[in-house]
Amino acid sequence: MAINLNELQDLLNKAETNTAHEKEIRKSLTRIESLMATVGEEVTKVYAILDGAGPAKKARRTSEADAEAPYGRKADGTPKKRPGRVKAEVAS
Repeated sequence: MAINLNELQDLLNKAETNTAHEKEIRKSLTRIESLMATVGEEVTKVYAILDGAGPAKKARRTSEADAEAPYGRKADGTPKKRPGRVKAEVAS
């Protein structure tokens, strides 16, 4: 049986080309998978906002203020005054 070296060389060249194409396709698929994961995360965030869940809000402090200082305490420990100006009473 005679081996045609030209055909063998052509076959090897095609195999090398196919391998190069396969590597490029695998890289592209990896990028696509990464992008799809990112898009999925963003869509999940959008649906959470549309459903009303939204981002987690900062929890407010419950009314743990003591009765003597309802507006908090100063650095020295004395109670703070009520915020705002006090309106002058009208004399009758």
